[in-house]
Amino acid sequence: MTLWIILLAAAAIIALVLWAAVRYLYTFAMARQPELDTDWWTADPADLPDVNHQYGPEQFHEYMWQMKHWLLAAYTDRGHFFETVSTDGLRLTAHYIPPEGKMRGIFLMVHGFRSCGFHDFCGAVHDITKFGFGCMVIDQRAHCMSEGDTVCFGAKERYDIISWAQLIEKEFPGMPVILDGISMGAATVMAAAALDLTANVRGIIADCGYTSMRAIFNKVITQRFHLPPFPLVPLANIYCRMKNGFDFDTVQSAQTLPQAKVPVLLAHGMKDGLVPYSMGEEIYAAAKDKIDIEFVTSPEAEHGLSYLHDYELYIAAMNRLFDKALTDKENPQ
Repeated sequence: MTLWIILLAAAAIIALVLWAAVRYLYTFAMARQPELDTDWWTADPADLPDVNHQYGPEQFHEYMWQMKHWLLAAYTDRGHFFETVSTDGLRLTAHYIPPEGKMRGIFLMVHGFRSCGFHDFCGAVHDITKFGFGCMVIDQRAHCMSEGDTVCFGAKERYDIISWAQLIEKEFPGMPVILDGISMGAATVMAAAALDLTANVRGIIADCGYTSMRAIFNKVITQRFHLPPFPLVPLANIYCRMKNGFDFDTVQSAQTLPQAKVPVLLAHGMKDGLVPYSMGEEIYAAAKDKIDIEFVTSPEAEHGLSYLHDYELYIAAMNRLFDKALTDKENPQ
């Protein structure tokens, strides 16, 4: 009898430890972090993060800092604030920078995990507005000024893309839209590719996106926490399904991107330490014979930095995408 009591007590302790670990991992990965909800778009320039606190190699620190100051000034001078409502009733926000000169289209820019468009796209907005595109830089749900308590890694965010595309069609009738996502934002636009997108969506750019939620969770728990994925990831998956109505297999980029009805530019840095380059290869292999897609690889780029490492290569690929997405479709306004 004593042995059974000991075994039951041990099982209860193990169950409690596993439950605590699952709750911690879920909070770490998916719960909103209010301390990150800074509205940099209306900040005082003196409050911008210091140069030494930027991500990426040191040679890009000064450039990123300068681009953030440029973006803050550009938004203050000529930017606009937009908001829409998600299909499940959340208030979603975005900041828009108009193009220089005649408008060719609008980039719908989708940032990554625990980040914001102000950081992820500051350099890109500077260039893309000069190419004649407006930039609708959205706050993903559960980030920045948008509502939401849960980061869904593309499972629900994919439907938010439709809400934003519909708003753009309302505000800028007939204007072509390019979906542009980085990291989790790339997974979001690749998941959206399989949906019935509005007709104004003409192209997709997906940079360093993961193959699936489960795959990236498995990698992070191994790399960051030095733990085996089993049994924590399967248990967290069950918890997520119970709490949110979807599981870690909902987002499958290699299955959704091949359903795209518009030309695609896929990009991935070969030295990506967060989302492995092999994931980009897997997605491309699944899509290359089914859709109009180009895969741009940057041999020296870390996560999300292909644009900075191989600027000319990236811009050339973007121009080829524009040729396919916008030829004979340029808005005459």
